[in-house]
Amino acid sequence: MRRDFADRSDVEAEANLRISWRGRTSLPAAIRSSRNLYKSLESGIRRILFATLLLLAPSLHAKDTLPYFLKERFQKAHSGDYVVTLQNNTYSILLIRLITAETLILEEISAPKEQINDQQQDWRAWLQNKAPGHTAWTLYEIDLKSGQLIECFSHSKKGWILLDSAEQVFAKLLTLPLKPLKIEKRRRIGPPPAAGETDHRALWNPALTIEGKRIRSRNFDVFRTRWPDDSSPLSLCPIELYFDHDHPTFPFPYWIEVQSPHYNFKVSIVDSGHALSSPLPGSVPKRPPQLLGHVKKGKQLWSLKLRAPTYYPEFHLYVLDLSSESRVALPIAHALKREPERETVSLDIPLETLQQVLQSGHQYRWMIIPPNAPDSYTESDETFTWE
Repeated sequence: MRRDFADRSDVEAEANLRISWRGRTSLPAAIRSSRNLYKSLESGIRRILFATLLLLAPSLHAKDTLPYFLKERFQKAHSGDYVVTLQNNTYSILLIRLITAETLILEEISAPKEQINDQQQDWRAWLQNKAPGHTAWTLYEIDLKSGQLIECFSHSKKGWILLDSAEQVFAKLLTLPLKPLKIEKRRRIGPPPAAGETDHRALWNPALTIEGKRIRSRNFDVFRTRWPDDSSPLSLCPIELYFDHDHPTFPFPYWIEVQSPHYNFKVSIVDSGHALSSPLPGSVPKRPPQLLGHVKKGKQLWSLKLRAPTYYPEFHLYVLDLSSESRVALPIAHALKREPERETVSLDIPLETLQQVLQSGHQYRWMIIPPNAPDSYTESDETFTWE
């Protein structure tokens, strides 16, 4: 289930979401509900499918007989490459904010169609003007080596969007083989010929617009993959992707189509280009670790359980001495253990360690600091008195 806080009432959201840039309270976890299958696909697949399938973009110089799991084409892309989609009366810009050998940061800005002047739209000016009328502004950070989503942050809502283990769409998509679609299997224009007659129909191609200019003479390379049998709405569905043949370093597909006997789902591009810059400063904000419940006290071991992003390899653990005037922070030696549950970490503290550090009758609070992001620290609501 995708968890964010875009579709909840303000009262309900405020009751359930306690967000702190300093990490002192829990992370947002309002649930986006789906009213029907298409809306579920629109909200859940359009964003994830489009943002992730581009990572599957194949090397067009490979042999046609091989399936592709490669990212070489996308790794040839440049910061500022972008596309604009129009889906369900909503325009969205998808922009490569930053790309390195290890990391990709995508930025998506969406606005209702009625907020946009279709005939005179200058996407560069609109974005530099901080996208007036936008309803969503989201940052995605992706590990190019593993193909995993590192972080997803909503700039418009000032909070993180979490994907739980039931919706690990990224990992699935990155393992699907892409194969070139043979010419005879390509879609064509017009009704099919009678049985036995040669098919002289022209190949169908999606529209191609670059920097606001419609390209009349266009040629696409088409690839197909198939979703695995997982009982989801996409189960066993073929998926076709169209890439611009004449611009092999441009990473985005210009057309994505999920083929199903039950529904139609298509993503088309209304504009594209290069060297688009974002007015947002900085990078993707780091999500602070979140304490899950109270400390578990054993006879020889105390244990703290956290939900923590995988980009934190370790933590510094402290107790704040609330009984001292200086509220000194005392370091606590511990062992870190990653649990099977996604993003779940245990910090195990020998009781002997606490006996050596803590003073009888003093009140304490836990504090957890990621060494690689000290500003994203967390303090516990729980306090305890050492006996």
